[in-house]
Amino acid sequence: MAKVRPLFDLLNKKFLQYAVIEKNISIEESMIPYYGRHGCKQHIRGKPIRFGFKTWIAALPLGYCLYADPYQGRYETFSTGLGQYVVQKLMTEIQNVYKETRFSVFCDNFFTGLPLITAMKEKNILVTGTVRSNRTDKCPLKDEKLCKKEQRGYHDSRLDLNSGICAVRWNDNSVVTLLSSEYGVEPIHTARRYSAAQKQRVNVTQPNIVHQYNHFMGGVARLDANIGTYRIAIRGKKWYIPLLFWLIDVAVNNATLLARNFSKDIDTLEFRRSIVRTLLQKYGNDKQHPGPSKRVSTNVPTSVRKHNAEHMIGRAPKQPLNYELLQNVLGDGCQSDLDISDKETESAVNVPRLLDDEGDIPPEISPGVSHNLSNTDTMIKILGTECATAVAVVSIAHRDRLWLSRQLHRKENKVLSPYSDTTACKHAPCKYVGTNNGVNS
Repeated sequence: MAKVRPLFDLLNKKFLQYAVIEKNISIEESMIPYYGRHGCKQHIRGKPIRFGFKTWIAALPLGYCLYADPYQGRYETFSTGLGQYVVQKLMTEIQNVYKETRFSVFCDNFFTGLPLITAMKEKNILVTGTVRSNRTDKCPLKDEKLCKKEQRGYHDSRLDLNSGICAVRWNDNSVVTLLSSEYGVEPIHTARRYSAAQKQRVNVTQPNIVHQYNHFMGGVARLDANIGTYRIAIRGKKWYIPLLFWLIDVAVNNATLLARNFSKDIDTLEFRRSIVRTLLQKYGNDKQHPGPSKRVSTNVPTSVRKHNAEHMIGRAPKQPLNYELLQNVLGDGCQSDLDISDKETESAVNVPRLLDDEGDIPPEISPGVSHNLSNTDTMIKILGTECATAVAVVSIAHRDRLWLSRQLHRKENKVLSPYSDTTACKHAPCKYVGTNNGVNS
């Protein structure tokens, strides 16, 4: 964490400097999502974000982050437990800035214990939190199994007159135990709960310590919810990228809460947009349209290059086939079969050109004359209309000699193929030998 530690220290100093401080602070862990490989990556079952970097957070009830400390394992030696060490470290940093404020700390059962409450009371800091049953130092509270059998809303409490610490065990959906050096049982509050037996919401009695804990404990959860609404989704290959963007999200969250505190009614999304607009106006360039910033290097004059669309290359018109010539070449017997589509005409005209041994186009085939198509050097020359200048020459081999005829004979018994058994074609002038599936010479 050495790469991001200076940034954490800088932002923590700014967070404390500009905070609208309150006496009630909640301390809890927060997860920064990370799914790569790193020695400090943690897994917490049941959290919305299970894998990532764990961070200890001290936050105000509305979600303002006062101090954030990334957890990187045990790198310091301490005589107390980890939970007590974290609370003492965070509150020491906060108390150094606000020395005259008497804080009330709320934390969950990972941190709370009698040694923590006693040590923090010596520093004029009051602590309230849930506690695990094995950390009550043998306080004579009613057993959890017996409390579970009581009606909903039942509570049992004990008060230490010497230290002023109150312990309460309350039966709700489950039995929960709390310790506090500030609050007790009185006054009794009422909570709304759903009763499965009565199939309706009923009133349940609630001790004051539970009411205050529920009211002020959600600061870190509020911070996570604010960040998760518009979290930066940029991904990187370095392990510190999630930490960097998380700090930016926390800074934006704190700035949004400060803006609302000074009577500025603005939501999180609009506040983020205002930040982006301000940064673009201050540090952005004056270019209004996207595109290359350098001048285009070309020999084409500007008047021609930028003149409407007259210099653009357009599609050439389709060249119709010269049916009269094809009829003469193939014979009068195939006159009724010259019915082809535009696509077939286009494919027939764009056949690759072939030259003879001397590099010249073979002589034109005389129209109306029968030719021996078995010769592999036989050529068929196709001319276009008066506007066509392209000439296509096809060399007919043994297996593809009738390629052009296949384009022209589309009806049944006229689909030509060189791979089928042969029968005599009914068009005598063509001198073709055809079958149901094709023709051969």
